[in-house]
Amino acid sequence: MHDFERVSRNVIRTFYDPPPTNDSNETIWLLGQRYDPRPPPPKPTPSDTLSADTPPPVSERTEDESWIRTSVDETERKEAPNGEDPAQYGNWPSAFLDDFESRIWMTYRSGFTAIQKSQDPKATSAMSFRVRMQNLASPGFTSDTGFGCMIRSGQCILANALQMLRLGRDWRYQERPDAKEHCEILSLFADDPKAPFSIHRFVEHGAAVCGKYPGEWFGPSAAARCIQDLVNKYKEAGLRVYVSGDGADVYEDKLQQIAVEDDGEWRPTLILVGTRLGIDKITPVYWEALKASLQMKQSIGIAGGRPSASHYFVATQANNFFYLDPHSTRPLLPYRPPSSSASPAPPTPSSLSTSISSTSSSTTIVPPASEVPATSDKSSYSAEELSSCHTRRIRRLQIREMDPSMLLAFLITSQQDYEDWKEGVMSVQGKSVVHVQDKQPSPRGQEREGAVDEVESWDEDGEL
Repeated sequence: MHDFERVSRNVIRTFYDPPPTNDSNETIWLLGQRYDPRPPPPKPTPSDTLSADTPPPVSERTEDESWIRTSVDETERKEAPNGEDPAQYGNWPSAFLDDFESRIWMTYRSGFTAIQKSQDPKATSAMSFRVRMQNLASPGFTSDTGFGCMIRSGQCILANALQMLRLGRDWRYQERPDAKEHCEILSLFADDPKAPFSIHRFVEHGAAVCGKYPGEWFGPSAAARCIQDLVNKYKEAGLRVYVSGDGADVYEDKLQQIAVEDDGEWRPTLILVGTRLGIDKITPVYWEALKASLQMKQSIGIAGGRPSASHYFVATQANNFFYLDPHSTRPLLPYRPPSSSASPAPPTPSSLSTSISSTSSSTTIVPPASEVPATSDKSSYSAEELSSCHTRRIRRLQIREMDPSMLLAFLITSQQDYEDWKEGVMSVQGKSVVHVQDKQPSPRGQEREGAVDEVESWDEDGEL
């Protein structure tokens, strides 16, 4: 997308961006979970026998009022900063909103340790005009605003896969926002070079392996490659990653090599399928299959959106797709590793006097982790920090407006789970968006195994 078009869209959205309303009777699907768009009213309770003139207690809400709840505290909870006015929501089922809000949401961040610019003269031309202007006088990037949306969408995929593995599909943010496992997952994606899946690690690996300069926008294939390699380096994640490459073909022999141990046990594996479903728009023949991908219980979502503006899609209703938008900049998420794996020494008075964070137009100085004052629990996050990774603010995009280039993600936890997923992707209506093949074909020009043994040799007289 051209910079002018992107800026114009952002300006319009700044002044006119009403949340979507629930105006359809079609079923809602969110990562394999089905929701009735018009849930039945709650069953009568003894309290319903009260006189109609008697106002209900403040703590009670009818079903029609339940969709405006936006905080852990039933009486006073504020949504993460991407949608300040919950009263403007459009009567979505509360169960659906709770599930949507429970998905981990990664966005642009600012104020983190600078990511150094490349000294290659070609690096500047690889950046968008906006990124160049924002960082003219800076030796590095202290924010990923303008170039990190696909990285953040990739982080969403990986974070939510880990969340499903460790907390289960039915975990809800509203009930246990400060769950130990939840905080540990978020720490893996902190905006700090020490975090294994930080923006710093993605940019560093993208430059080393994918040919992406710091400040350059990632595509789906680069994001998938970084996810795979970073997970392989961090074994504690307990996850394997299979990447389809540049096409939508999943080869069973290659997948089995990654997912299955020598003892035959299947390890949790994240399947990432990069595909393009059209030239400039998604071809209608793929619509049903794409919607079906989010209806599968193995789905972890889709990283895609508009050209050069990635979103994280998690739900669908009819021809609409609901997404988490990374294009909102907020302060860095600090690195808070589990207390069992890190216990830095208390700071000295002299170190505290020199560890104050300072910001200028060129860079931001962030103190080392060892200089951060001790807290009661270094592995936990504040309510404000946690809320910056979740939102009830729904955004919606029609399938005809989506960019055809995208990254589909599925989490397979067992052999039977794989068989169910395989059957699902092969039995969709219309043209399939994922193709499962038995074996990966040999590269063109490579000699077929055993071909030499089939050659018949002839002597000089032409006899065998």
